[in-house]
Amino acid sequence: MTEDVALRLHGESVIIDGLNASHFLEDRVLERLHRGGVTAANATIAAWHGPLETITLIAEHLARFDQHASSIMPASRGPPTTS
Repeated sequence: MTEDVALRLHGESVIIDGLNASHFLEDRVLERLHRGGVTAANATIAAWHGPLETITLIAEHLARFDQHASSIMPASRGPPTTS
């Protein structure tokens, strides 16, 4: 596979980062994911934090979704199904 073909394939693909423990409150993290062509990330927000710090981090990340609504959004489940 040539580099051109690989780059095109990557650009046309859905790229999911299944385990990312980056500090998502830093703009550079979002910029790097975007530059890398990442479509979705399973963001680890709190791994070693206590309950209060975890709740605070969740609130900060939800605010971040509002701040960057044009480029990121939370996903908690697939689209609704019709019966």
